[in-house]
Amino acid sequence: MKFPRVLGIEAVGLVESAPGNQFRKGDKVAAAMGGLGRDFDGSYAEYTCVPVVQVQAIKTELPWETLGALPEVLQTAWGSLFKSLRLEKRERLLIRGGTTSVGLAAAAIAKNQEASVASTTRNPERAVLLRASGADQVFIDTGSIAEQVKELCPGGFDKVLELVGTTTLKDSLHCAKQGGHRLHDRNSRKQMVI
Repeated sequence: MKFPRVLGIEAVGLVESAPGNQFRKGDKVAAAMGGLGRDFDGSYAEYTCVPVVQVQAIKTELPWETLGALPEVLQTAWGSLFKSLRLEKRERLLIRGGTTSVGLAAAAIAKNQEASVASTTRNPERAVLLRASGADQVFIDTGSIAEQVKELCPGGFDKVLELVGTTTLKDSLHCAKQGGHRLHDRNSRKQMVI
């Protein structure tokens, strides 16, 4: 390994060359993790050489500033839902902190997988955004939503993705059904079963 290493664990950009012809010059692509910025130079470099298996072609008109933030957000949301929570079709998911970038991505991904999605926001004006991102139900979060959940979803949620932090953790636990899963994703991938 050669140091210093150029950092950056996620990348978007245009292909300069692909020796195996998997991509054409100028293709818009994204990559994340898998040694990027650790085992080999990362995305803070002007150019980076990424193993082709980590690269995904994308078709989008999003501005580069927005697009650049997506690989890690999408990977975190997808990993939280399917690696940690093991979300399955038609399960009921509560996203605590629904207006965060990971929360919005998780709602869209979960809805695409036919889950029933509920999200929280502290700002009632953000309910429209949450519904547009995939939430079927919106809870206005006052710091305590467990009573609202018991009223509207008596059995509780199959899975709870906690993105707010320790201030709402105990309340979020009360929103999961008996035997449900809850993931606290504040830079941690630990899963709790209750």
